[in-house]
Amino acid sequence: MINKILDKKKIADILLKLIDSNIMFVSPLLWIIMGCVFFAERYGAMHLQLYSITNHIIWHFVNSISGLIYITSSFILFPFIDIFAFPVGILIGYLGFYCWYAAIHSYNAFNLKFKNFESQTVLNPLIVFSSYSLIVLGAHIY
Repeated sequence: MINKILDKKKIADILLKLIDSNIMFVSPLLWIIMGCVFFAERYGAMHLQLYSITNHIIWHFVNSISGLIYITSSFILFPFIDIFAFPVGILIGYLGFYCWYAAIHSYNAFNLKFKNFESQTVLNPLIVFSSYSLIVLGAHIY
């Protein structure tokens, strides 16, 4: 499996050289960070959508605050981590407000318990994503 991933990257590099392109293949670390961003976004959105059936809409507030956190953290991080500042900033915005705020509202509205609810909804995708990330990072480092 790892060899197939590495072979595809080699093929991509060869094709890019063949057409005399000077772009580089995106870092696997950047892809994994983006995967974390989308995972966090889906987690928060799941709770926002669930809470929305109470007819109390908090989407605008949640997105505004997490967006402000994203912009601020990206601006601060850019001089230090360059292009990685943008996905890391989004992740900070989601984890710093979006996810937990939405989750608390849905837990309270429907009397949900973290362990019971998340083990049925998020645990399996999290295990798959984490395993994939570790394999890709391991193959990249090796």
